[in-house]
Amino acid sequence: MYFEESTAALSCSVDLIADVTGYFDRSAAGRYTSLNPVRFVDTRVGLGAARGQVAGQGTFAVQITGRSGIPSGATALALNVTVTNPKQAGHLTVFPRGQAARPPPA
Repeated sequence: MYFEESTAALSCSVDLIADVTGYFDRSAAGRYTSLNPVRFVDTRVGLGAARGQVAGQGTFAVQITGRSGIPSGATALALNVTVTNPKQAGHLTVFPRGQAARPPPA
């Protein structure tokens, strides 16, 4: 499982931080397993993505499963995704790899 993050604000560059706090797994009878937060992305320091702000309309993919205690059979993740240092107002969309980002609600 990968996830892609997309900043979709006109020309809004942002730093992103993403922590995984739990997952669902088929082998655990579909139950939720909580974790102490595990940081997978911090663009301020180049963790999980290039160092530096993500440009507006930019995307990148991050491998989550099979790392840091998250099994490769995880079927869903609980994420805490934070935008910091935005250059202007905007929004962030997180979506599974291979799927299109959905537009924000009107």
